[in-house]
Amino acid sequence: MQKTLIFAAAIFAAVALAWTFAVTPEALEIQNNFHYSADVASTDNFYNEETDAYNGKVGSVTRFSYETVSSKGDVRTIKNNFNVRKPTGEKIFSVERLYGIDAKSGRHVADAGDRVRNGYLFGPRHADKSGYVYWHVNYDEPANLIFKGEETLNGLMVYRYETDYRADQTANLGHLPGVPESRGVNLDINLRVWIEPTSGYLVKYEDRTIAYYYNIRTGERIAPWNSFHNEYTQESIATHIAEAKIRRDRVLWYDTAIPGAFVALAVMLLTIAFRLRGKEDVLVGASWTTLAPFAILVVGLIVTFIVWQSADAAEASRAHDSFNAFTGKLESSIGTRMASYEQAMIDAKAFAEGVEVDSSKWRKFAATQDLKRRLPGIQGIGFDPYVRGAVERNELVARLRSEGLSGFSVTPAGDRETYVPVAYLEPLDEANEKAIGYDVYSEPTRRRALEQALETGQPVITGPLTIVQDVAGVPFKDVVIFVPVYDGEPSTIEERNNAITGFVSGPIIVKDLIVSAIGENPGVGIEIYDSAIRPENLLYESGSGTVPVFTRTAAVPVAGRDWIVVFKGSAAETASAIPLFILAAGVASSLLLFSIVYSYYNGFRARTAALRQTVEALSQGKTDVTIDDKLKMSKDEIGDLARAFDRVLISLKLAMQMTAPEITKEKERLEEAVREKEEAKKELAIKNQQLQMTVAELKEYAERLKKK
Repeated sequence: MQKTLIFAAAIFAAVALAWTFAVTPEALEIQNNFHYSADVASTDNFYNEETDAYNGKVGSVTRFSYETVSSKGDVRTIKNNFNVRKPTGEKIFSVERLYGIDAKSGRHVADAGDRVRNGYLFGPRHADKSGYVYWHVNYDEPANLIFKGEETLNGLMVYRYETDYRADQTANLGHLPGVPESRGVNLDINLRVWIEPTSGYLVKYEDRTIAYYYNIRTGERIAPWNSFHNEYTQESIATHIAEAKIRRDRVLWYDTAIPGAFVALAVMLLTIAFRLRGKEDVLVGASWTTLAPFAILVVGLIVTFIVWQSADAAEASRAHDSFNAFTGKLESSIGTRMASYEQAMIDAKAFAEGVEVDSSKWRKFAATQDLKRRLPGIQGIGFDPYVRGAVERNELVARLRSEGLSGFSVTPAGDRETYVPVAYLEPLDEANEKAIGYDVYSEPTRRRALEQALETGQPVITGPLTIVQDVAGVPFKDVVIFVPVYDGEPSTIEERNNAITGFVSGPIIVKDLIVSAIGENPGVGIEIYDSAIRPENLLYESGSGTVPVFTRTAAVPVAGRDWIVVFKGSAAETASAIPLFILAAGVASSLLLFSIVYSYYNGFRARTAALRQTVEALSQGKTDVTIDDKLKMSKDEIGDLARAFDRVLISLKLAMQMTAPEITKEKERLEEAVREKEEAKKELAIKNQQLQMTVAELKEYAERLKKK
């Protein structure tokens, strides 16, 4: 049994080593479906070279994301995107990089990606306080981060690293005046990152940067371009803190808890084995065997619990990664689909700016677009002229009636300074006919979108509303995209107000749009809100309504607004049988091992007790005892002792197997010897008395001689 225990201990020690060097690296590596995204609150303060002053801070919308796009062996190719836009949707800056990352360490691979890089994707696992190299997508230069201290964010201990450095972005800002022909752009950056040190996971990022124009030939700075600040939103920080806690626990389970449990079990088995290492300990140490099976059971159940918890955490992390990757693709699909709607409106704008729109021309153009097939959910494509005052309104009414719309009128009725009536809308079916003549400028939600589109020159989508085309009293949550049409190419707000001729419009049923982008049952719950998560802003909702296990919130820029998309994954959608299988198998194995060891030691105690009784009987002089055959057949130390005692007992019995006469004769011989001994003692006493008398006579004779 001792050898068996030592062998089992060696197996558990080997498992601990295999787990540490083989299982853990595979389990903690960057997965093929890795996805990471964050919403960044940004402010820009653009510099005006004419006034030699900053224009003032304005907000901007930034999306920051990582996504695995391919894998080769242990190398993941990860696309990193940083997209900054004005709230109106106008582009400020956008950049995309490809990183080659070692999946196990999270380090950049020098010969992978779109350029040579070193350092880490986020941060090193088990980060120390010595600092490390980080590459930020926006600047694409190595940042040598310096440890600045420990902080606690939402109950999570993190390390804050910081550095000041310079980067050149001339290659990415070619849309700026004079760049790169005569000017370049470089930046003074203060970069901060917050890392969960055990997992190396990025939970927060912030930078404060000033960008300067410089002379492309001399390198001398000319003037600032922009002073900006980027920082994760609180929602993104909270999301990534929750993810970091999962990843930290997973690392601790795989790196420490599970191999530690295997080592503890190995030590327990070795301790038991060495307690039984000597035959001399068998009888006095037998009571130890009472605890040994239960100790093995407890340790086995503890190991099972640890492995089960680890598997459960790993499965949760895997499911979370899959959820993030899957919902990232859904988010991308929604954004892509909306971009195609915007492009269709921009194409219609180009047509409207090139011709004098009338019913016939608009009908023919719309027929070539085949919009309802290409863009499910769109009710039609319209042109809504911008009308100034009652006189122009009356002229428009007369013109449209002359084109065949005999019943055309502007609703609601009344004199107003500005009208934007629906004049041309194709296809002109029964539902769309209801919208003809409706003054979209008369309704506040539409008017806000129209004014924003007019001032920015960009496509703008409305907030949630019920469009005129809705029929049968169905309360659809719908939106309308407006794209301004100008006479000429105005560049200022004042010029745009003077040059506006109308708007291309596209009324959209949100439900049909979303279903066309991601399917009716995408596998997760989805809620889409306009701009903020409020009940009144809800545009779309799907899902079972069960309590979500995972949630993810993303801001999808849509024609000058943000749609806030909330993805929810339920327990049924993320459940896995693997952890339960591990738990059941571990408990069963622990009970089986317990029963085997308990059975062995129970027999061991019984054999020990039987042998002890035999020894005690022999010590009391009993000769009618025997050694049980099962004890003598035992292959352990008890069997060795039983066989030894059996040989002794046989010798004693042989010695005692003498006949009764022989015993009587021996007794008489012994009694005779005793009598002879007694007689000899008496004779010796007489001789001693005689000797004493002789001595006394000699003394008396000697005295008489002296007197003479």
